[in-house]
Amino acid sequence: MSYSVDLEDEYLAGKNETAARGAAECINRNGWAKHHMKAEAVERPLPPEQPSWFVDLIEFAGCSWNSEAADELWSALAPHLADDSYLEFRGESADRWRVRWEGGRVYEEFIQAITWKVAHEILPPQEGVTP
Repeated sequence: MSYSVDLEDEYLAGKNETAARGAAECINRNGWAKHHMKAEAVERPLPPEQPSWFVDLIEFAGCSWNSEAADELWSALAPHLADDSYLEFRGESADRWRVRWEGGRVYEEFIQAITWKVAHEILPPQEGVTP
């Protein structure tokens, strides 16, 4: 039985140019991933204290998702990615999770709670008009 996954968001910062290129190569050469995603290393001019090399997923196909194979790839990317890099996913049953890299390690995170807050009334009632 296959499972389908959509990529919701990505932020894959390389530790440096070499690391970003290595991460993209890791994705593109991975036996499982090469059927599901294609990546490239790109430079974005940012302030010096921020990462300037990133891995962009230029193709993503989340059909027939294999979590074990994906987990192996995420672990292989850990030495290449800067802290707080992440991929956010939504599964076919509307479950959401993300994979986050920190300190050369990789973590899977799930939504624990959603809090809704009223920001403003869309159309406030007009004076003298009863709803």
